[in-house]
Amino acid sequence: MRLVVLPGLDGGAELRSAFASALAPELEAQIVDYPNQRYLDYAELEQLVRATLPQEPFVLLGESFSGPLAIEIAARPPKALTGLVLVCSFVRKPLRLAALLNAVLSRVPAKRLPIAAASSLLLGPQGSPELRTALRVALASVSPEVLLDRARAALIVDATAALSQVRLPVLYLRGGKDWLIPRAAAELIASLAPQTETLDLLTSHFLLQVQPSQAAEAVKLFAARCFPGA
Repeated sequence: MRLVVLPGLDGGAELRSAFASALAPELEAQIVDYPNQRYLDYAELEQLVRATLPQEPFVLLGESFSGPLAIEIAARPPKALTGLVLVCSFVRKPLRLAALLNAVLSRVPAKRLPIAAASSLLLGPQGSPELRTALRVALASVSPEVLLDRARAALIVDATAALSQVRLPVLYLRGGKDWLIPRAAAELIASLAPQTETLDLLTSHFLLQVQPSQAAEAVKLFAARCFPGA
């Protein structure tokens, strides 16, 4: 059984290695890498991801930034897709002050992005020194312009029409201590896709990184109900 993972803003596999290990042996993780020196918008990323999807049954996971992308794919699903997992994500405008923040980001030089402050916000008090270092390294590996463009895209995306078309089982993992994505984001998703099962974990926005084992167990239980003959 396979889980295809679409990563958060950093767009890489490294920060998800502990989660991928915790999925074994029940689930094999396929983590999609996004280009780290060239910006692709959501539509272009969808083309990239669809070209990598397996032919055998799989569950799709969209983490944070990638949630709207995963929703668009699930709305027009390939035959092998059996379930959708969203982790600390959103279907549109994840922040109450999204318009204001987008205006601010439009004026901030990419090289002056506050990476250290972002790391603290994403990890919260639960992040170990090793994890904080790994996050800074992962973000530093991505072009500042790409990070900034991804952040802007997330602040204006709207996948509500797509989500209303999703008929697959949906699991939403919510960080109970997530300072970035409000609870209303999960509530909106559940209202548009009533089949959504929401599970709270007492962790920060970086749920897969801070609680990889707990997240993996929840995903494995969900996937077992999605795979035919599992």
